[in-house]
Amino acid sequence: MACSIIGSRIDYCNSLLIGISEQNLDRLQHVQSRAPLIVCNADRRDRHTPSSALLHHLHWLPVCRRIEFKTATPCFTSVKLGTPSYITNMLKPQEPTRTLRSSKLNLLSVPSTYTTLGLRHFSMSGPRLWNELPHDISHCQCKSKMLNLISRHFTSTITRTNIAGCLIAPLTVSDKNMSKLNKY
Repeated sequence: MACSIIGSRIDYCNSLLIGISEQNLDRLQHVQSRAPLIVCNADRRDRHTPSSALLHHLHWLPVCRRIEFKTATPCFTSVKLGTPSYITNMLKPQEPTRTLRSSKLNLLSVPSTYTTLGLRHFSMSGPRLWNELPHDISHCQCKSKMLNLISRHFTSTITRTNIAGCLIAPLTVSDKNMSKLNKY
């Protein structure tokens, strides 16, 4: 129950948060890093169980990856299912002027903008994020499979690097907290 309460509060309107400042992103990440300690009833001073290990064990993506996930999902439903229509109207397929190999990649046209606020708009950030996804995700036809693939994609990027792009230490969970995690 605590997972759903905390997760829903962190996820509230997070697709609107794409492109926020690092300071605000760090604030949200701090809240999310404390949440597994509450959910798993772990001691925050326990040096053997970092919150990143608990986040990984609970299958929670970092805030920046959750924001990208919540932005990529409506792009998929719009491109593949054509719903909702107001999002479909914002996303236009890329139409090259001549026949190229990339014309079969299912890419979206990214409109140009001259402001940083314009970069945060869904009509800009959605196609940009969709075009950065691997080929097997953008060509998937089943929504549940796509959600699984995109979640794996974002999880694989966080196991290699953290938010700042630095390598993270191997994830370990102490035996005391592993028994608590197995309850969830």
